[in-house]
Amino acid sequence: MYFRTRIFAISILTVAAVLALVISLSWSRIMAVELDHLDSRLCMEAKHLIRKRTLPDVNNSAANISNLSDTSLSGSRLMTDLTNKLRVSSPRQLMLSVGSAEQGFLTAPTGVDVQDVISRLNWVSAEPLALTDNHKANAVCQFAFFEHQQNQWRASLLQASNQQSFIAADVAATTSQLTSTLQAALIVVIPFSLLLSILGAWFIATNTIRPINRLHKSMDKVTQKDLRHRLPEHKEDKEFKMLIDAYNTMLDRLEDSFRQVSRFTADAAHELKTPLTVLRGQLEQAVLAENSSQLDLNAILDEVGHLSAITRKLLLLSQAAAK
Repeated sequence: MYFRTRIFAISILTVAAVLALVISLSWSRIMAVELDHLDSRLCMEAKHLIRKRTLPDVNNSAANISNLSDTSLSGSRLMTDLTNKLRVSSPRQLMLSVGSAEQGFLTAPTGVDVQDVISRLNWVSAEPLALTDNHKANAVCQFAFFEHQQNQWRASLLQASNQQSFIAADVAATTSQLTSTLQAALIVVIPFSLLLSILGAWFIATNTIRPINRLHKSMDKVTQKDLRHRLPEHKEDKEFKMLIDAYNTMLDRLEDSFRQVSRFTADAAHELKTPLTVLRGQLEQAVLAENSSQLDLNAILDEVGHLSAITRKLLLLSQAAAK
């Protein structure tokens, strides 16, 4: 794999991981904020319901509800109004209970024992609210979350004097709206982010590989016959300057080694030339002389010993260089 390709792949994966992390954290934060807003809306609607004091029965199951005010809504209109205000898709995603033990309770939806649900909840927080002068001291709004029919619900219970107002909403309604909004946004964000990631990764890879390309071109100029060429250090990053310094130092040592080898080769050639010349002269005299007994064997042995010593030194030098 090319270095450029590796950098490109790492950049793409890094951007994708960061984008996924940002989306995940943003989704968690948005859900938390939206659920807090849902709790506030539930408490506000519970406050509005209890201020009406008495309401007609939604499913005609509550008994003896009297003293209806002129501003009270009918059961169907009430559920429709709450459905719109709480932004749920169906009245089946709401639970409602309003009234008192003396007057009876208005409950919805049909077939759900809302009072039993209320009795089983663990209320996690309470917020004092100001209603009217008669109820101001005793108005407390409590919140809870629970599971019903495999769905998560958020609930608000407002108790003031002898009145009780309970509203619960299915969290799936809020979640589905946010999910639809997120999906619509991701259809635009993901391709755009992917395009920017590719361009950014290619830009990073190109700029990262550019100094290496310059160093490669400079290294190509270094040959066995021209070891004096050095890599330039100007306009390079600190990391590449360290690499260039190490490379130039290596070239200095290599050049010194080649110079020493050349000097040694010249010296060795000169040292070998002298005894070989002496031997050649002695042998030529012996060949031309009529009496071969005049050959100076001691001189020849001395020169042969000199050649052996030089050869031994060359062998030791080659062995030391091989280690």
